[in-house]
Amino acid sequence: MGAFKRPFELLSGDTKTYLDLRLDELKLQITKGLSLTIGQIMTMVLLLVCLSLIIFALAMGAIFFVGELLGSNALGALIVAGILAIATLVIFSLRKNMFVDGFVKLFSGILREDDGKINNMKELDFIQNRLKADIPRQERLLSEDLEGAKDMFRPKNLFSQLSLGLVRGTKKLLEK
Repeated sequence: MGAFKRPFELLSGDTKTYLDLRLDELKLQITKGLSLTIGQIMTMVLLLVCLSLIIFALAMGAIFFVGELLGSNALGALIVAGILAIATLVIFSLRKNMFVDGFVKLFSGILREDDGKINNMKELDFIQNRLKADIPRQERLLSEDLEGAKDMFRPKNLFSQLSLGLVRGTKKLLEK
């Protein structure tokens, strides 16, 4: 009977592994998509806030400049606007490290509780590519297991397995 159960044990184990791989791939895709989307949204919000402040400061500088004809208030407003422009450039250049990688860590920690956190987008891409390579291999194993199970239930094989089981059972009884 052990040979009779073997194809089903293989099929069961391979099916579980295949489903686990597919679930992991889905989790990674969700993590990547959410991280990129929220990172882009946060970048845009920050850029809009900084640009609004720059425009406001430049406008105030222009008002003071025209109002006082080269007064110090206008120069102060222009300096502030310059500092905000530099801050905007720094934030924009660090957006990937500040937002996208942070969200990759956050969502991978939530979705991959048992598998550990992924620290950045590069790691996420690496793991995702590895899973994509494992999935076809697992699909082939499942296909082979199904073929083995089909062969087991062909009348000729079914009869030979049952008769072999009967012979072994009879042999064990006779040995006692």
